[in-house]
Amino acid sequence: MPAQSKRLQIRDRAVEVLKGVAAGATYYYTPTEVLNKLIHPNQAQGDLTYMVFTDSGGSMEETNDLLIDEDFSFDVTAYCKDEADPVSMMEKALADVRRAIMADCINKTDPGSLGNLAILIKIPEPPETDNGTFSHIGMAFFTQRFLAKISSELTEM
Repeated sequence: MPAQSKRLQIRDRAVEVLKGVAAGATYYYTPTEVLNKLIHPNQAQGDLTYMVFTDSGGSMEETNDLLIDEDFSFDVTAYCKDEADPVSMMEKALADVRRAIMADCINKTDPGSLGNLAILIKIPEPPETDNGTFSHIGMAFFTQRFLAKISSELTEM
């Protein structure tokens, strides 16, 4: 069986990182579920669902005969359900996602960390949100894009 591509390793690590988020001193919420696919809001279980997937676009550059540098995006979408104040829940969940992903980016001790898998991961832009459209039914959602820069041997792609 071939080795997983770095793109897939990064997506899987982001899922693992978000599954490790637990409410307490560092985070506001413990997600009900963290998925590696996008689902319809009606399929979401519980109050907080995170979904992680790779995005289209990016760029590739051959740095030598064996190495390729690639920029690509992965997204975290969240469905937040709170009858009283879904927008506050969404903002706190967004903070949790950013904090968890970026903390793993500075982790250089774990060989499988985002900090070791990627040359750089950054937040290139503010999230897309539902702009309060669903707040009257106690729901909000966001999609936060993360930009990853990786270097791979041709055989690792």
